[in-house]
Amino acid sequence: MRLPKLIALVSMVLIGIVLFGGLWAFGVGSQETKDEAAALEALRTAPECESLPEKPASCAWTGELEYVGSERHGGGRGGYWYSIDLRETQPGRDGGPGFIHTVEVSDLDDFEGLTYKDPVTATLWRGQIVEVRLHGQDLPTWHHPVEVPEPLTETQRTVVLVLGGGAVVAGGLLPYLQSRRAKAAARNRIAGG
Repeated sequence: MRLPKLIALVSMVLIGIVLFGGLWAFGVGSQETKDEAAALEALRTAPECESLPEKPASCAWTGELEYVGSERHGGGRGGYWYSIDLRETQPGRDGGPGFIHTVEVSDLDDFEGLTYKDPVTATLWRGQIVEVRLHGQDLPTWHHPVEVPEPLTETQRTVVLVLGGGAVVAGGLLPYLQSRRAKAAARNRIAGG
């Protein structure tokens, strides 16, 4: 295989990888993207629970828990992450202390200054704390559904595929045509002179 054809082939493959990788990254239709979008919509439209649910529920409860401690995890190449423990302020059924919820967070700075039994506003949904409110800001936890980009419509996908296909063809043909022109110019110089 000649060098210009090889360059054309490699260019077409690289442009194709970039094009289809971009479509995948924008969530053209992966099941995980659809599941996250559905979970986020379910959280946004969840009715308000009248009281703290005793078991995982589809309603969302927002109320006060109390801070009881934090712990650092991980290390090495993956870095560190933290967990904080929040306890229900109501006594348990047996009259003992309330249930403790562990919340995973990336940055302990958001919880700096909290001391034992400080109140923390939290949102509980499906048995997990999905958000806490501290220092006037809402902090999503690792259990909060992720905001995902809107999937492309059929028309948008068609336009992207047509333009992308054109870019793949142009990207592959351009080096080939340039090498043919260079060879023709070289032959003309030799013949002319």
